[in-house]
Parts: sequence; structure tokens; C-alpha cells
Amino acid sequence: MKKFLLTILICVFAIITTIFYYNLNIKSYIGVDTLNILKPNIPIDIRKLISLSLKKESIDETYGSPLVTRKLTNITYEIRKLKDGSKLIVSYDNDTNNVLDIWQLNKFLTKCCFNNIIPSQSTFKDILKIDPYTTIIETSDGNAISEHKLRNSEILDITYSKKNNHWIVESMNFSSSEILDISNLIIPEDLYLLK
Repeated sequence: MKKFLLTILICVFAIITTIFYYNLNIKSYIGVDTLNILKPNIPIDIRKLISLSLKKESIDETYGSPLVTRKLTNITYEIRKLKDGSKLIVSYDNDTNNVLDIWQLNKFLTKCCFNNIIPSQSTFKDILKIDPYTTIIETSDGNAISEHKLRNSEILDITYSKKNNHWIVESMNFSSSEILDISNLIIPEDLYLLK
């Protein structure tokens, strides 16, 4: 009982902290302004703050049964095929069954997919042509960010600024993903589903 109450308390604290301190609005490519912890493609650092109470049951209710389930040492991941043909990858902590990450994609992109994106010129709409499931997060300073998981354990973080009511790409930062990131977890035999 104490563990349950502590989990609830931590969850409430994390959500309030996220909303108050970061003043984030999650904006999807269809323009919905809402903080929805079930939404895929939220940058991992933000996902860690808001996913404390998100469990497997919520994912199953929202997205249906998985096509593939893989239980690894500390993490389990599932791959689901969605109605539009895209794939949804969800990872869970094996000890708590909490959701660690949710990612929707047609395939893992590569760094070269973004070669035609030019900072200070390209827009969020240009990014959506490459990665149609991108979620943009507006920050309290009036800018926005998005995260893109790439093949070969890379992550692309994009920063945007608003000009003439359009999100303009300001910077692109490629880095190595965390060891427990979804792009590092997928075993080779499941990668064929994501090509």
C-alpha cells in the first residue's frame, strides 16, 4: 500500500513539475495542444518525467495487443502494427512495468534522410515530410524541440523558433542514444519489421 501511494505521489509531483517548471505544451502534427502521456515520439527526457504512472495496461487499452514482445534483462519492448501501417514500439521497465518510451515510425531513419534540411530555412512541415510522426514540444521560452530516433543508435534533436506563425528549424544536433533507448534495444531479428 505504501509503495502504491508513493508511486501516485511521485507521479503527481512529476506531472505538476513538468507543467509548472517547463511550461510545456505537446503539439502534434495535427495541431492538438494537450499534455498526453500516451502520445508517441515525445523526447526521452520529457517522457521520463511524465511516464512514472503509465503502465502496460494503458498502452494495451489505447493501442491494442502487440505483434512482438521481447523480454530482455532489464527491459521489455513490444512492437505493434497500427491501422495506418506504421509501427509503435513501447519499452517497459521489467521491475515496475512502467513505460519507458513510446515511439511511432514507419522505419528507422538515417542521418542522410535529413541532408536537405537547412537551419534557418526549413520548416516543421519539411520535417514532417521526412518523419510524419514527429511530436513538437513548445518550451517556455517560446521555442520548440523535437526528437528523432535514427538507425545505428543515433538521435537527432531539432530546435525550432517561430517566425510568421511557422516553426523554423534553428539547429540540428546528432548524438549517440542512451544504452536503454529504443533504437538500441531492438534485436536484429525484429529490425525487419522496421525497414
